[in-house]
Amino acid sequence: VPENFNCPKDSSSDLISSINYPSIAVNFTGKADAVVSRTVTNVDEEDETVYFPVVEAPSEVIVTLFPYNLEFTTSIKKQSYNITFRPKTSLKKDLFGSITWSNDKYMVRIPFVLTK
Repeated sequence: VPENFNCPKDSSSDLISSINYPSIAVNFTGKADAVVSRTVTNVDEEDETVYFPVVEAPSEVIVTLFPYNLEFTTSIKKQSYNITFRPKTSLKKDLFGSITWSNDKYMVRIPFVLTK
């Protein structure tokens, strides 16, 4: 970190979840649910492909994705999606899971942790 670096005045622990990183960490202190966004780039040699998700989540949380599929074309190489995490009750422990996006050729796994 550079010597002259300062955190933004409006920073909060929620901002860490918004970093476009290939894993997700969400702190649920005082929150009913959380929405996290990610942007991905198609690196497949094929110009057109569709990735479908498989969500592996603990039973204590509902995980939804929007959009549900990621469709890439010759003109659309980047896609963004939102993940909503909704705990069924207040978290009693840290929860772990993953979202795996796959097409006919590749699989990309995004692990997540939900902390209390």
